[in-house]
Amino acid sequence: MDGLNIVVIHRWDDDLAAYDRHIDHGGHRVHYIVSPDGKKGISPYLPACAEVVEIEDLGRVEEVEAAYLRIARAVASKGGQIDKIIASKGGQIDKIIALSEFDLLTAGHLRSRFGVPGMGLDAVLAFRDKVIMKARVAAAGVRVPRYSAIRDVEDLRDFAASSGYPLILKPRKGAASRGVLRIDGPEELEAAARGCDLADHECEEFIEGPILHADGLRHRGATVFRAISRYVNTCLAYAQGEPLGSVTEEDPAVCAALGALAERSLDALGLDDGVFHLEMILSDRGEPSFLEVGARVGGGELPVVMNDVFGVDLVGASLQIEMGTFRASDLPDRRGIGGWMLIPEPREVPCRVVSAGSIMGQLPTLYREVVPAVGEVLDGHGGYSKIPGRFCFRGDSARAIRRDMEEALRRYRPTYEALRA
Repeated sequence: MDGLNIVVIHRWDDDLAAYDRHIDHGGHRVHYIVSPDGKKGISPYLPACAEVVEIEDLGRVEEVEAAYLRIARAVASKGGQIDKIIASKGGQIDKIIALSEFDLLTAGHLRSRFGVPGMGLDAVLAFRDKVIMKARVAAAGVRVPRYSAIRDVEDLRDFAASSGYPLILKPRKGAASRGVLRIDGPEELEAAARGCDLADHECEEFIEGPILHADGLRHRGATVFRAISRYVNTCLAYAQGEPLGSVTEEDPAVCAALGALAERSLDALGLDDGVFHLEMILSDRGEPSFLEVGARVGGGELPVVMNDVFGVDLVGASLQIEMGTFRASDLPDRRGIGGWMLIPEPREVPCRVVSAGSIMGQLPTLYREVVPAVGEVLDGHGGYSKIPGRFCFRGDSARAIRRDMEEALRRYRPTYEALRA
């Protein structure tokens, strides 16, 4: 049987990835390493999967590697040269696919360890390690915040002395604003140092101004789709319990400046093919600075809005690029204004949802909502998905969408009852 041996690492419980629509499961042998949630996500086409290995926690790299070797040995055994093939080619595995930002480093490790084509660990680190990415982008002449690798409290104190406050402290390879702290003075610095292991952190100056993001696709070294959006609030504030939103940027001058910054940054990091989510900030003087970038689809309801407003399925297109079936000419030339908003979990978790009334039909630009069922339990680990509310908007102007976001916050009032931990 011709075709590729593909290993997919998957953790999402919804149909966002829809691998069966973009990878021919009859023409290729598609093996899955999944979490329990991930198995739910691929359940509609389980019979078409070559093999499915379930792991409780995909964050345990050694368990994922063991699962990979189980698949690789099964593939290699059909060729009759198990140990030799695994040592040289990772068991004749042709591709390793991972979409979640929490699995990108693992996939890079496996590619490098077993010689599988694609982004190896060093290439992935350029889009995950905040010190490496800023160094490469800055070397290309792109403005970045002042930053430094942090190994201990002395490094942190030295940076504060040279840069001043506020500061932003981040895990170098962190994701989704987990472990990110804003430090406003010496007392907070000392508290931060006591509260975490500083051995693998990055610290950067705080820049006051709106944060925007560029989301798009690169194919054969060129950007074939890009949309610029402006955050309503920040990802850090969301991690601390405040709502988070985003709206398409309308100012053509801002879009042009940030688009140029994105291009130079992606060129510096060597992203020729794939999807990207790149964050930038505008200072009070209107100067754009690079913040960070991921070689992944943006989170929250962003991929839904990109598809509904612009007609671009970022997840599907990224899989097509990976499989060599992508055609830029198929992308629609559609313009629009869209936005999304997330309601964070309450501070007191775990809790049970008592009420979460729909607000559909009450606001002109609101076209989609995802709210929890009465009785659903929120455990504090919902991220951007298993939360009290997700809302999508589209309209004639960003102002109209922001107005409806504010009104949605007034109207949507879920209630909860505390549970014993």
